[in-house]
Amino acid sequence: MKKLVFLFFIVLVSGLAMGQNTSTTTQLGDNQQADVSQVGSSTSIITQSTDDDYAQKAVVDQNGASNMANINQIETDIGTNQSIFAAFSTVTQTGDENNADIDVFETGGGNKGNLVTSLIQIGNQNSGTQSLNAPGSNSGHNVTAKQVGNNNNSTQITNGGYTLSYQVDQYGSTNNASQTGHGDRYTDARIKQSGERNSGTQDIFGSNNGYSAAVVLIDQLGAGNVATQSFTGTGWSHRNNGEIWQDGTSNNASQIAYGRSLDLQINQTGELNEATQNVTGNNYDLGIGLISATQLGDENEAKQTANGDGIVGTIAQTGNYNVATMLQTGNLHSATITQTGNTNTATITQN
Repeated sequence: MKKLVFLFFIVLVSGLAMGQNTSTTTQLGDNQQADVSQVGSSTSIITQSTDDDYAQKAVVDQNGASNMANINQIETDIGTNQSIFAAFSTVTQTGDENNADIDVFETGGGNKGNLVTSLIQIGNQNSGTQSLNAPGSNSGHNVTAKQVGNNNNSTQITNGGYTLSYQVDQYGSTNNASQTGHGDRYTDARIKQSGERNSGTQDIFGSNNGYSAAVVLIDQLGAGNVATQSFTGTGWSHRNNGEIWQDGTSNNASQIAYGRSLDLQINQTGELNEATQNVTGNNYDLGIGLISATQLGDENEAKQTANGDGIVGTIAQTGNYNVATMLQTGNLHSATITQTGNTNTATITQN
């Protein structure tokens, strides 16, 4: 097999007021492309390595000072049905002291698929990290992060199989978003934050989370919100759905789920509300099961624990300083807590 080794090295030195640029590109293989455009004190390092005849493409566009972008794409030739765009990475940074790191690794094992990553940062002191590793069937990857504001941080990491989509959108200042997936299949995880000092964390394990129109979603609008999700799914053809919607300031929400076809929903509007959900079960054959908490007001608290199959638990609170606790153990339980007013307390236990 014909081998082409292409080494491309650029060093740009400028004594102008715009600063000093440094770009280093190393390509080993055939049909690879790297595009770099820099204005300011930016640093771009692109390393692409491939085996066999299909393309890798990396695009970096930086405008500002103290920017840094590092793209590393490695592909090995094992198996057939390779995609012509098996690795495509794009970094766009405009602002001050931005940092971006994209690391893509794909090896064979059958049907090669697309690895598409995109990172756009506009603002000050932003940092983004994306890492993909796709053994197995490899097909259908899409990781996207967009940050506009100050002191934002986004980290997305996955090292597993096919039809995976991550997304992070952050607008504001001091936002933080982190998504992690291991051995994912049919996964769709999203974080969208608008405001100040928001933090979102998703930790996804197993298979088929977010499958069949289900999502694992965090959407926060306001300041000082914190949301945490951890989903672990087992088996084929099931869907785990986790939703956290927060509108206001200083809200806190947490979801932990393990099982099949689980549906967890939290919706909070106000200030200083807290909601936690811990669910274990299997609803795939039953077709029912929903754990939801809706809180409108300030300093309300909702706690839900469900351990069983086909459990329905609903908490709805309107007002201030309300507390609702729901503990359900067993199968096919159903419970509802509705509180309107202030300083109410309700507890339901089902065994």
